[in-house]
Amino acid sequence: MDEKLGRKIAEEKGIKISGTIGVLLKAKKKGIIQEVKPLIYELIAFINWHYRKAIHQRL
Repeated sequence: MDEKLGRKIAEEKGIKISGTIGVLLKAKKKGIIQEVKPLIYELIAFINWHYRKAIHQRL
């Protein structure tokens, strides 16, 4: 899904939106997870790896 389009439609329909970090912070607040930072670092590492792989495949 195009994230920009999805957010626009959600806003038009009055649906509250949240990004990944917002979801993680809410999960911590509810006691579902204990720490947010390690998950953010894992996410950053995954994104970096994913983009490097995608770039390498296109070269």
